[in-house]
Amino acid sequence: GNAGNAGSPHDSDIGSMVLELKGEPLDVQRFNSLLSDLLGEKSADLYRYKGVLACAQQGKVVRYVLQGVHDMLDISFSGEWPAGVPLRTQVVLIGRQLDREDLERRFAECSAEVATSRTDAP
Repeated sequence: GNAGNAGSPHDSDIGSMVLELKGEPLDVQRFNSLLSDLLGEKSADLYRYKGVLACAQQGKVVRYVLQGVHDMLDISFSGEWPAGVPLRTQVVLIGRQLDREDLERRFAECSAEVATSRTDAP
């Protein structure tokens, strides 16, 4: 119910959440498909999102910067991940009626370690 909500009812659904992956790189393909699914499902409800991605690429870890508003998405390459800096991908989502548990579960599956452990790599 809306009992006890201050302000207009339209604002109450808006929240922000952080998706975080520490100590291991992100699988770019998996993350891209998660993003495109998310934008397909909820781009009108995603007001803003931004983050720094530590991505596995050709045996190295590289850094991408992500930012977007609704379905306008920009991911820019930002060079190799700096030596000595712990791996950490962090994505902040601001939107309406975000399904935290679902997003966290799907994001956890974007780990490159999860991806490689599922395929029979030689």
